Amino acid sequence: MSVEADVVTGARRWRPNRRRPAAPGGRQVVRRFLGHPPAVVGLGILIVVALVAIAADWIAPYDPQAVSQELLAPPSGEHLLGTDTVGRDILSQIIHGGRVSLIVALVTGLGTLLIGALVGAVAGFYGGRVDAVLMRIAEVFQVIPSFALALIIVAVLGANLAYICAALVMALWPQMARLVRGEVLRIMTTDMVAAARTVGHSNRRIIVSDVLPNAMPPLIVQATIDVGSAILLQAGLAFLGLGDPTNLSWGDILQQAQRDLSAWWMSVPAGVVIFLVVLAANFVGDGLNRALRPTSSHL
Repeated sequence: MSVEADVVTGARRWRPNRRRPAAPGGRQVVRRFLGHPPAVVGLGILIVVALVAIAADWIAPYDPQAVSQELLAPPSGEHLLGTDTVGRDILSQIIHGGRVSLIVALVTGLGTLLIGALVGAVAGFYGGRVDAVLMRIAEVFQVIPSFALALIIVAVLGANLAYICAALVMALWPQMARLVRGEVLRIMTTDMVAAARTVGHSNRRIIVSDVLPNAMPPLIVQATIDVGSAILLQAGLAFLGLGDPTNLSWGDILQQAQRDLSAWWMSVPAGVVIFLVVLAANFVGDGLNRALRPTSSHL
C-alpha cells in the first residue's frame, strides 16, 4: 500500500500499490537449473556432443568413408572402436554421424515448436469452430503412431534429409499443439487477458504479447523432449534403411551393424551414444521444467 496526500484537503489517503509482482529473473532461472544435478550433467553431455560434431573434421582420426584392409577389426590402438565390414573406422563414423543426428533433432524441435505453438495458440484463443477444426486435424495425425507416420511419409517422399525432418515434424507437432492449446485456455481466464481486451488490444497483439510469452515455459520443456524423440525416430528410420544415403548418421551405423551381429563394436558404441544423448535431452527438459516452474519442485 502507498500513502498519498490529497492536493485539496491535505488529508492522507491510502491507495493500492499498482506494482505487479516481479517475474523470476534470468539469474533465478539459472540458479534453479544449476541446482538440479541431472540437468547440469545432461547439458554438459549435449554441449560436449555438439562440440565434437562441430569439430568432427579436425578430431576424427580417419575419413568416415575411407575403407581399409582391416575388415571387422575389433577395437585396438589403431582403431579405438574397431572397423566395420568394409574396413571403415567406427569412431570416425560416430563423430561425423553426430552432425546429421543433431541437425535433424534441432530442426525437428524448432519446427515442432513453431507449428505447434501457432496451431495451439489459434485454437485455444478463438475456440469454437476454429478450435474444433484444428484439434480434429491434430487428432488425425495422432491416430497414427509417430514412428509409423514418419515411416509412411519418408517412404512416399524419399529418404532425403529435408523430407526426414519434415516427416518428424509432422509426427510430433500435434502433441505440442495440444499442450499449447491447454496453456492458452488457462491463460485466457486470467485478469491479464481481460485487461488487454478492455484497453482495446487486438487479438494478434494479445496472442503475441500476452498469451504466448506466458505459455512458453512448458513449450520449451516439450521442445527439449522432442529433440530426444527426433533422434530416436531418425535412428529408427535409418535402421530400417530409410536414412539419407548421402549423410551418415548414428542410425546408419546401427543399420550397417545388422550385417554382422557378432561384431558388437559396430552396434554398441552408436547405441550408447544415442541413449546418452536422448537421456541428456530429457534431463535438460526436466531441469528447465523445475527452473521455469518453481512450484513444480514441491509437487
